[in-house]
Amino acid sequence: MTGIRWKQQVNRDGDKVENCWVTECKYTVARCFDGATERFMITAPGERAPFAYTPSKDEILKIIINHKQVQN
Repeated sequence: MTGIRWKQQVNRDGDKVENCWVTECKYTVARCFDGATERFMITAPGERAPFAYTPSKDEILKIIINHKQVQN
């Protein structure tokens, strides 16, 4: 995600969570599979459920930027 820094998510014990990242602005991005289809779930800061799903890694940044603009 160019333009927004992100790092791998860690749990309470400090262990890395596989296929899960958090951005510097606290959005969570998780890679998951629906059968053989890869998808990315995007969850806003402080929320429990994803607000967006995308099959394209290239769309993640656009979705987050758009969401941030709508929230302000």
